This record gives sequence, C-alpha cells and structure tokens, in this order.
Amino acid sequence: SKEPVVSSIGGETMTTSVNVGLVASMPDGSEPLGLEILAASLRESGHQPTIITFRGVGDLELAAQQAVSLGAPVIGVAIPSGIAALDALAFILRVRRLGFRGHITCGGAFATLCRSRLLETTPALDSVIRHHGAHALVDLVEAVVDGRDLSKLQGVTNREGDGEPTRPIDITGELDLLPEREELGRFAGVPAAKMSAVRGCWGRCDYCGLRALRKEHQHEMPRAKGIQRRPIESVADEMARLYH
Repeated sequence: SKEPVVSSIGGETMTTSVNVGLVASMPDGSEPLGLEILAASLRESGHQPTIITFRGVGDLELAAQQAVSLGAPVIGVAIPSGIAALDALAFILRVRRLGFRGHITCGGAFATLCRSRLLETTPALDSVIRHHGAHALVDLVEAVVDGRDLSKLQGVTNREGDGEPTRPIDITGELDLLPEREELGRFAGVPAAKMSAVRGCWGRCDYCGLRALRKEHQHEMPRAKGIQRRPIESVADEMARLYH
C-alpha cells in the first residue's frame, strides 16, 4: 500500500513507515550525494525513500509523473543554487498541476538563504528545511503524517516563520550516515562514487554563498562550527562498502 502505515501506542497515533520522494535536477547526470544522505536518514527511521533525478526540462515531465505516482505524503526537492532553482520550481509547479496534494518541502544552500523569498513567491511550496536537514526531514515527514503542528519544528521554516533552531550536526548522528546508493555510476568504464569526509567549508571567500550560509548558521546556532569532520571510522566503512 502507498498509504501511510500507522500504529497506536498508548492512545497516540504514531507514524511507522511512509513513502517519501527526494528530487533533484542533475544536468550532468552526476550522483546526488545529498539526497543519498537524506535517504539514509529516512531509511534508518523506518521510512521508504525514493530518489528521482532529472537532467532538465526535457525529462522534467517524466520525473514529475514518477514523483506523483509514489503516493507519498511528502516530496523533498533539492535547491542548492540559483541555477538549480529554475528546474526545481518548475518541477514543483508541475507536480501540483498533476494533482499532488501532499506536502512539498525543499532544502539546500540556496533554499536556506532565500527561504522567505521562495515561500512568498511559490504558493505550491509548503516549507523549507534550513542548513543540514537529514534529521529535520524525518521530523517533518512524521509531523505531516501525524497531523501535528509544523510551525515549531527544529530546522524547518514555513509561512509562519522559522521554527526552532537547527540542531548541531555533531549531536544528531548525521555525520555517521552512509549514503544510500542504489547503484554506482561509472567514470571511464570504472565504477565510481562521490564521497565527502566533511560537512561545510573552511573558506571565507566573499563571493561564495557558503560563507553567507555559515554566518547564518552560526547566528542561529552560536556554537555551530563552520566545518565538521566525519569520524574516520565512518569514512573507512563507506570506502569498504563501496569496494566490496
């Protein structure tokens, strides 16, 4: 069934497993590493993520139809940059016109920095997940399905404003998440995968949006670090899994 599966514990209805669509425009056909980390977090929480990527307007229609066919209560769309926003917003409008009535959220650097503008100008969009969002997305999905108030969720912004501050990434376990990959891509005929041993950036380049993102994160969470290293054991485990 594509309907949410729920159970009742102590008189409270609790979400146990739902489908979630994760969507990104990848014009170069590269691996959607950010979505794979989100998928791992959802899977760890017992949900059923499906990653859908498209290269641009040429296959946007197929991607939109696939997303709607999931019967998911929530679709998450990556908006890492202003260029990516063009395809992402076109996708959001298309799934609404195809009849999707669930919750649409988005995340990424551009989405975080421009969240108020996105929500003001895009009625089809319901919320924005700020900064690192693997666990905020799980909280949002479960709140949507359970019919709970979304306005105070950590790391989530809706038209009522920013919710509670984003949790520090080093206490959420997000750094230990291994990306959920369905299959490896190939480079020059050799199996290949993206890996990242850190979250964030050391740079302070005036022209780069990541600097603005870090400043905003530290304003929201004064103790937040500009960059976080993954535990070396986690990096080694990921390398071993890829090799084997």
